[in-house]
Amino acid sequence: MLRYAKFIHIFLIFVAIIFVGCNSRKNFKPEVIAGNASFNGKLEKPMVMSNSVSAKLKNNEVITSFGRLILEDSQNLIYIDSTHALVARGCSALEIFDIKHSNGVLQKQLKDSIALESCLVSASIKDNLIAGVSGDNTIFLYNLDSKDYVMKERGEVIYAIYSSVANPVFLDTVVIFPTLDGRLNTIDLKSFKSVRNVIVNTDKFLNNIIYLKVIKDSLVSATQKRIYTLVAGESYSKDLEIRDLYFDGDYIYVLALDGTIYQFDKTLGIVRSVKLTFAILNGILIKDNFLYTFDSSGKFLVKLSLKDFSYEVFKVRFGGNGFSKNILVFYTDRILYINKRLFDLDGDLKIKRKATKAKG
Repeated sequence: MLRYAKFIHIFLIFVAIIFVGCNSRKNFKPEVIAGNASFNGKLEKPMVMSNSVSAKLKNNEVITSFGRLILEDSQNLIYIDSTHALVARGCSALEIFDIKHSNGVLQKQLKDSIALESCLVSASIKDNLIAGVSGDNTIFLYNLDSKDYVMKERGEVIYAIYSSVANPVFLDTVVIFPTLDGRLNTIDLKSFKSVRNVIVNTDKFLNNIIYLKVIKDSLVSATQKRIYTLVAGESYSKDLEIRDLYFDGDYIYVLALDGTIYQFDKTLGIVRSVKLTFAILNGILIKDNFLYTFDSSGKFLVKLSLKDFSYEVFKVRFGGNGFSKNILVFYTDRILYINKRLFDLDGDLKIKRKATKAKG
């Protein structure tokens, strides 16, 4: 607990530094504002926290890509797919739920529970196996049938992690663990031994894997400062300060810390890019060959054509009072949530065109 408390202390110091820095930085100012974008949906309660898989509302309702469910105060959704939800109850237990879909609402039924030895930061499930990563950088496989750990390995001591944490990925015969010290540790599901241990990045601070996705013969992963791909047995890497990324099977789309939007091929060659100076970009939503993202510095919705990377910028407003200073963002494949409001790309996106030159 002492080590974990030290981890939290250092992490909070880092967050405070970032907060001060963000308050003093300049805002993105487009040359032309194409018009105004209005929200086309509203949540019953505002978001109070979010991670890579969900956002929790003030009433304990949780939004996911698969639907909505209700959790208790002490519960935190770690992983969800079409049939299961893995929920941490504080740092004491991991609860496994079967879920059923009913008009966008998820009905959950407790299937099993595992006592935890330390706080869990990511997990996945396949059949009777739970793959997890703990806050002390321990990776493990737990067998729900035999009720025991079939593999457990502790990595290097870490003191702080970036808020986005990738979940382990199960393939046919192996599971790939994204560690908190910047590695991809591949474990064979028969021998439970490591068959490949790749170092994505070697930084000693905030170096956890924030993204991991495998489509066919292509793997894409990243820390906050490096992208790593494995394509048909060949590996590639690129140093880049990353806010977010998305792999669609053909291209990798990246929002960089300096406001640049990149389109990479799987070997990390740049296909297209465009820089929105001083923009703080949030979310990658793609529909009808357009990429949508939100700039939280100037409060703009950006609509980027994937054909030529030309883009339009729309001012976003809640109404007469504009935005509050505290903005919380979460997104699924089709919906961008900002505080209590949302843009649903499958709904009637309310955009009023009136081109004006930006002030200042």
